[in-house]
Amino acid sequence: MPYKESVSYKILLNGRVVSGLIVWVYEHGRNTLGTIFVDPDFQDHGIGSKAWRLVEGRHPDATSWTLGTPCWAVKNHHFYVKNGFQKIREYSVDDVPRGVSFIFRKEME
Repeated sequence: MPYKESVSYKILLNGRVVSGLIVWVYEHGRNTLGTIFVDPDFQDHGIGSKAWRLVEGRHPDATSWTLGTPCWAVKNHHFYVKNGFQKIREYSVDDVPRGVSFIFRKEME
């Protein structure tokens, strides 16, 4: 990854990449989930949630995780809430379809 703070993960199933994540991990512990994906052929089988738990386990010093996602990505919203994130704000973006994105955050205990 081009940034020293970023860490990427890939999830393999029988040698095939079925999921991936990119996170930014900072010394202050307020980290960012940049990207998470699950191959459409493997969605709705819990792989994304397991991958997210793996990331949390690898970064026990995190105090929070923040991410941005477009308003139209409703399935993403469900995933984030299911995994402990809360929507904390909305903002307008001129170059995003429908013009609104959401910020989600998960505070760690």
